[in-house]
Amino acid sequence: MTAKEAIFEFTMRKYGSLYRYALDFLCAYWLYCLALLTIALGSACFEILVEYKIKEIIDQIAYHQGDHILVFIAFFVLYKLMSHLVYFFMRIVNLCYAPSIIKKTVLDVYAHTFRHSLYWFDSRMSGDIASKISDFQEGIATLIDSLFRVATVIFTVCIGVVFLFAVHSVAAWVLLGFILVYLPLIYYLLTWQMEYQQSYYAARQDALGIINDGIVNVFAIKIIGHMHREVHNALLPVVHLWQDRDRKRRRFDTYAVDSVDTVLVVLMSAIQIYLLAYSFLQGAITAGGVAFVSLLTLKIHRQLNTLLDTLLFSITPNLAKIRSSYEVLFASEDVVDMAGAVVLSRVSGRIDFESVAFRYDQRQRYVLKDFSLSIRPGEQVGLVGLSGAGKTTIIKCLLRYFDITSGDIKLDHHSIRSVTQDSLRDQVSMIPQDITMLHRSILDNLLLACPDATLEKVQNACRQANIHQDIMNMPDRYATIVGERGVKLSGGQRQRIAIARAILKDAPILILDEATSSLDSPTEKLIQASIDTVLEKSPATVIAIAHRLSTLIHMDRIVVLDKGRIVEEGSHHALIKKNGHYKHLWDMQLI
Repeated sequence: MTAKEAIFEFTMRKYGSLYRYALDFLCAYWLYCLALLTIALGSACFEILVEYKIKEIIDQIAYHQGDHILVFIAFFVLYKLMSHLVYFFMRIVNLCYAPSIIKKTVLDVYAHTFRHSLYWFDSRMSGDIASKISDFQEGIATLIDSLFRVATVIFTVCIGVVFLFAVHSVAAWVLLGFILVYLPLIYYLLTWQMEYQQSYYAARQDALGIINDGIVNVFAIKIIGHMHREVHNALLPVVHLWQDRDRKRRRFDTYAVDSVDTVLVVLMSAIQIYLLAYSFLQGAITAGGVAFVSLLTLKIHRQLNTLLDTLLFSITPNLAKIRSSYEVLFASEDVVDMAGAVVLSRVSGRIDFESVAFRYDQRQRYVLKDFSLSIRPGEQVGLVGLSGAGKTTIIKCLLRYFDITSGDIKLDHHSIRSVTQDSLRDQVSMIPQDITMLHRSILDNLLLACPDATLEKVQNACRQANIHQDIMNMPDRYATIVGERGVKLSGGQRQRIAIARAILKDAPILILDEATSSLDSPTEKLIQASIDTVLEKSPATVIAIAHRLSTLIHMDRIVVLDKGRIVEEGSHHALIKKNGHYKHLWDMQLI
């Protein structure tokens, strides 16, 4: 394989899907792209025709042939008017298409981002992800405007060269030679500049991720009281990297790109002016021709400067921004629906873990090893064990937050790998230890579980969860905004809203993951009463994880875990009599 082939293969592997995305985009908005190209062509034509009419008017005046000068002036006015009107047409076209492009790009990137596993989200900062989503959308919108300017420049230069050949071929050849030298040099410099831009945006996104992480965790930073350490240890290193990469890209722009551009443009201008003066003195060009070639040469210089500025400060930065975002957000998903995955209809609630093994990384030990457990429909099972025993990992594997290393997990004899992830999770309601809520109203957060629920149904669920009265005592009742992650509500209120959400969802499987562990005793009793009410009324299969063993006394079966294996199982009373691991854990809590 040659070096060029290796580079091409690497590029396609890294950005091939981005090119396919661009092709799909062009297919979806081909009419919009065609309209912009037509407007760019029209703009270039009318700009050149305006200056050609100036040539004809000057020749009429210089050679005292003013019989048709009013006609030339009328055409000049018409072309000038049209050169402005085309941009009005462009705004009309943008009005029709730009809003839908915003919608498409945001929905595309948002939907694809949410196809990643929870492990993928856990491995990245939320601020970095949000920054990349914003950069991708803004990059696409800005890139379209920039490419329109580039198309206008290209059409202007091409049409201008054609007109120059008609008026003064030598000047045209000089300009064409300049362009043939100028463009390859600038392209070569811009390939280097792209690398600087991409490293700059990667550093910028890292810094914004750290900033957002600090804002999200502001309570922890302030309560510890070491704000200066957070800035010095976490933020300053990434800001210094951001600063360093910004300095490098600006240094390259200034000393390399601008210097080459200045030398070439000044040299070509001097040659053109000398040729025009010599040709006029020799009678080889008219006064109008001199004016036209001069105006057109200056216009093409300006257009090439516009091209350079657009490439330098708009296209390459935005391409770097889009690529940097795309690499992360559109990366291959680590958990995907298999080909032909079926939509799982409502299950009875039977769950089978068959010789399940799992570890988070090849370098780490197995969290679960040869784990087998069968749970009957409607059975209530408690999972207990010391921290790190694998309790929460079992739940995450069941919900397919990541794929298990070996073995199988089945719902009603359906392997969870053979069904879609959405339909799998539709079968499960979960009340976790750490309740997070969207920065919306209480009603909006409740309707996540059942979008079609009536207000009466929502209120009945809240009454069962012992939260309705609390909500009614709030100023805006169910329209109360809960704040980011639900910070305006107490821990007990968030927990009871989560219970109400589980009631609304009415899934055949209910999971309780340390649902009362972080609450004070009075609130815990209130929450436990709400949970007990749900468990008494619900026919769902229940899996409950708890460190506080007293909350699991009434479970049909308690499964004791140690280092990812089942070491005991049975009812509370049977396990106490057995005097094993469970009895040891029970006695530790009584001390």
